Amino acid sequence: HTAADAVRHFAGTNVKDYGGIGGLKTVSVRGLGATHTAVSYDDVVVSNCLAGQIDLGRFASSSLGSITLHVGPSDNMLATARALASGSLVSMSSRQPTREDSKRYALEANVQSGSYGFVEPSINYFQRLGTHTSSVINASLSQAHGRYPYTLVNGTKITTEERINTDITQFLGEWDLHHHFTHGGKLDTKLYAYTSERGLPGATILYNSSSTERLADRSLFFQARYTK
Repeated sequence: HTAADAVRHFAGTNVKDYGGIGGLKTVSVRGLGATHTAVSYDDVVVSNCLAGQIDLGRFASSSLGSITLHVGPSDNMLATARALASGSLVSMSSRQPTREDSKRYALEANVQSGSYGFVEPSINYFQRLGTHTSSVINASLSQAHGRYPYTLVNGTKITTEERINTDITQFLGEWDLHHHFTHGGKLDTKLYAYTSERGLPGATILYNSSSTERLADRSLFFQARYTK
């Protein structure tokens, strides 16, 4: 479903899932910790100024073409010094159309649902704009109320309570534009947007079930790469 689910299958990796829909998912390689594992997306190292650890749950597997794990120095001669300075590197590449693909457009739509009001529609759209230019759009929206009942024991009094302030709404969108030049060069551009708002449920306190703390996250970046 996400890049974290794919990384689990690599040898020596430990993916920590902090639980819940939209929960943080980090990866550590051979016990070094998540802070020593760099994550690159189309050869650009992703950063997180808020937590210092990269959430792999933000990257949908449907938009990825390959995931590579490098332990030690990478064999990529164009890798940045920041990528080479990390103990390990998880390199993700977008799924790109080939010149042999003669389709003018392709559309793929999915809807997933689950417990606690979880629903996630997603769409992947490919459009060939010309002989040498193509565009790819990936978007998904996830929503869940997250409420569930639990039993609270207070001495001889047993009541059934409901977990509140556990809702989440998150949106992920990507737009890729690929252009092949006649002289052999290639230009790849990407616009990435992620936004989420979720509730942070508090501890279970007797006679006080209120929980109003919220967490909002906004991430937006644009990158371009020219290769010849």
